[in-house]
Amino acid sequence: MVPLNAIRAFVLAARSLSFTDAATQLSVTQGAVSQQVARLEGYLGVRLFERAGRRLTLTAQGRRLYIAVASSVERIDSTAAVARANRFPQRLAVATLSSFAAKWLVPRLPRFHDLHPAVRLQVQCGAEAVPLLDSDIDAAIRFGTGRWPGLQTQRLFGEGLFAVTTPAYAAELDLSAGPEVLKSLPLY
Repeated sequence: MVPLNAIRAFVLAARSLSFTDAATQLSVTQGAVSQQVARLEGYLGVRLFERAGRRLTLTAQGRRLYIAVASSVERIDSTAAVARANRFPQRLAVATLSSFAAKWLVPRLPRFHDLHPAVRLQVQCGAEAVPLLDSDIDAAIRFGTGRWPGLQTQRLFGEGLFAVTTPAYAAELDLSAGPEVLKSLPLY
């Protein structure tokens, strides 16, 4: 059987006349492309490239093979890309804080996927607010007032704050007066 991975590596190397460029496109090493081409040459029993140092040229057999298979490989790639795109016809990119994603969003993702299996969800986490108007992010979950010019906002929920202290420090304070006592204390 014809080694199809070797054919693909050959087509990319022949198109650019570079094993390095082909390796970059395939996300493999230059050596891996060279091995695939050598495997194909061994299978066919002909040399496909003339190698002169770092310079590659196609042999007559290499040119014939490239002409015969390049368009087929391109058709296979484009057909596969269409099939893959149809797998997830909808995409939703959401940006949020890493802490919020870990504690609230990620635990809810399986249910979201169950309800919306055709949506390919991409979550971008970070400490900085992503500028939505200049990115490919569709929505963001942010902490703040909800006043961001040019964006439509919807409040999800409020946040509760409470003071925390050690029992020893609480004993030093007169907390019987209520939370007003805390106003004069330093925040750490």
